[in-house]
Amino acid sequence: MRMTNRLGLALLCASGVLAAGCGGSRDLTQVVLEVDTDIAAPATIDEIRATIRSPSGETRIASAVLGFGQPLPPRTLAITHGGDVLEGYEVDIEGLSRGVVVVSRQVTFDMTQGEIRKVVVSLDQACVGVPCAGSTTCSEGACVAPRLETVPLSTPTGDAGMTPADAGI
Repeated sequence: MRMTNRLGLALLCASGVLAAGCGGSRDLTQVVLEVDTDIAAPATIDEIRATIRSPSGETRIASAVLGFGQPLPPRTLAITHGGDVLEGYEVDIEGLSRGVVVVSRQVTFDMTQGEIRKVVVSLDQACVGVPCAGSTTCSEGACVAPRLETVPLSTPTGDAGMTPADAGI
């Protein structure tokens, strides 16, 4: 996935735009979205695309190409708070093959003022071809509510999966 370059840049741009309304706050309020998959890349999916909607309705799209010579998933995306409302961020994540959606997942989450947190999402092989009705989304082959809780960025078991290539600046 050329996420290192293309997704990383797109994600930084998205976080920068969403951060534009932060005012004078010195404490960074951010969620690191970690996207993983058990689907063969680039054989079955060759791109991951994230459409981020802030509570104010602002929309940004970030994508990462999966291919030979590119880092394998998981990939990370920093979403920075850019307004007064912390509740109600929505992200549509799609795994594509030659521009056609193979699998998708929606997640919603809230940010916590002055904290950097993470949310981990998987695009699952078990969800390929699984239609979910209403406001549900597929996870591990079952239709579930899209709501996910964020966790502190630093956990005893990891560092949100960030690699030097993802950090990139």
